[in-house]
Amino acid sequence: MEKLRERLERALRQEFDGMEVDFGPQQPMQSRLSGMLTWNGFRDEDFTDRQRRVWDVIRDALGADSAQVSTLVTLTPDEVATYSR
Repeated sequence: MEKLRERLERALRQEFDGMEVDFGPQQPMQSRLSGMLTWNGFRDEDFTDRQRRVWDVIRDALGADSAQVSTLVTLTPDEVATYSR
């Protein structure tokens, strides 16, 4: 799972310059990767467009291994701050 995480993070950083990604602690029996992607560039995009962009990167970078990715929540820093209150 670690190699997959590294490959995914590298691809995401290339596409979303300045983004932060948090995959959180992965449980030993957890078979799929999930996390949260925070990026200022999402500010003017709706949820569907954000997800489409992220999943295009995931599929391009991981190919068939993209099936090992469960969910990447896409938020702006302002949204993170709002939800963290």
